[in-house]
Amino acid sequence: MKRLFSILLIVGCLLGVCACSASSKVDDSTVGKIVYGEKYISDFNRPKEQQDYYIVYEDYLEFHYYDDNEYIDSGERGVSHYKMKCKYTIVDESTLAYFHDSVKCYDDCEIKNHSTASSGILIFSENVLMTKEMRKFVRESYYENELTNFCKTEED
Repeated sequence: MKRLFSILLIVGCLLGVCACSASSKVDDSTVGKIVYGEKYISDFNRPKEQQDYYIVYEDYLEFHYYDDNEYIDSGERGVSHYKMKCKYTIVDESTLAYFHDSVKCYDDCEIKNHSTASSGILIFSENVLMTKEMRKFVRESYYENELTNFCKTEED
C-alpha cells in the first residue's frame, strides 16, 4: 500500500511539474545542466557543518542534513545529523527522481531511526535545485560569485 501511494505521489508531482513548466518562461541556457560534484546549499547563514545540501555525482546523489530541534524517540528534542546516499534517474530535462540507498549518522546524531524508504523529486537547473516542497538549494559557486548580497543585510 505504501509503495502504491509513493508511486502515485511521484506521478502526481511529475504531472504538476509538467503542467507548471509548460506555461512558465524558463532560461533554457541553464535548464538540464546540473553541475556534478558541487554543493547545492539551502541556508548559507548556518555554520558549514550544519548546512543542508545536495551534491549530485554522475552515479549517485548525496544529501547532508542537520537539525538540532527534532523530536527523538523519548519525546525530547535532539540532534538529527546524517548524510544520505541515493540512486537517481533523470526523468526529463529538468527533473530527477531519487531513491534511498544508504545513510551515515554522525557522532552527534541522537535520532537513529531515519527512514530507509525515502525518495523524492528534485527540479534542477545549473544553479538551483528545488524540492517538491519548494525548498531551494543554490549552487555554492553561483552564490559566491553571482549572489553576493543574497542572505545579507545592509550592515554586513
